[in-house]
Amino acid sequence: MPNFGYTSKGIFEEYNSVNYIRGLKALCPESGFAQSITAYFKQYGAKTPRIKCAVYTMGINGLPDRLLAKSEEWTLPAGFDGWHTFNLLSNPELQPNTYYWLIFWTSDEVYAYYVTGDLGCDTSRVYDDWADPFGNVGTQGRVHSIYCTYRTAAPIYHTLRVESTPISVPVGINGSPIGNTPIEKTVEEGTYIIDVPTEAQA
Repeated sequence: MPNFGYTSKGIFEEYNSVNYIRGLKALCPESGFAQSITAYFKQYGAKTPRIKCAVYTMGINGLPDRLLAKSEEWTLPAGFDGWHTFNLLSNPELQPNTYYWLIFWTSDEVYAYYVTGDLGCDTSRVYDDWADPFGNVGTQGRVHSIYCTYRTAAPIYHTLRVESTPISVPVGINGSPIGNTPIEKTVEEGTYIIDVPTEAQA
């Protein structure tokens, strides 16, 4: 799928303190639907911070304004040094030739990477839920290693229904429990593994 943002590991290492937010203003070249945000991190000392990302619109002042989508949260594991992809919890429509802010927020110290360029923002806030509108933030002469992946067509959804007789059994999709039968789940078109107890597969 296509993406926009900065897709290379920056040549400069960047220390991020506790409860720190940084972002990149990035141009989306075409219409699409945001799917995920990917960013480069490296562990600082023995810290294993919680990290999450978000997509914001750009306000008239050029800074982050309204929240478009937020990601799942991830805990950085020991020894990590690389890219991580954060799936978005919703898939907002993106407008062509429009700037968006791609932002990460860390609960504890971590390294990130950047190159120079007048496209960054930063601020410090207690790690919590994303603000909407974003609020006060400073600018940075940095281009952070973070990008958004999007799809050019709206996702297709289907209803998945699982039944069992004569008893109800627990069901999971791709390793995540969804409840007991009979149960319905709306899923995006794709390939899934349905998990049921071994004794119920006969």
